[in-house]
Amino acid sequence: MPTHWGYARISYLGGGRVSMPRNRSVAVGLLVAGIVILLGSALADVLGIGGAPNVLGYRQLAGIAVGAVVAVVGAVLYWWAGKQG
Repeated sequence: MPTHWGYARISYLGGGRVSMPRNRSVAVGLLVAGIVILLGSALADVLGIGGAPNVLGYRQLAGIAVGAVVAVVGAVLYWWAGKQG
């Protein structure tokens, strides 16, 4: 069954477009995962999984950047899914 964001083609129902609300769930999942990655990376020293307590390392900065990108993608997809119905 070929799919794309927001709709699935269901051949046994005449091939019409059917809204798929789970795509909003995917967007929320990405948003939450991005925030968790961002906060986990930013607070790594406080959580005891980082290196020097007063320094943000390159891995922490990379985690913050990746978390922010994932969260923004999730937020945009959530907004976009809401605009489509």
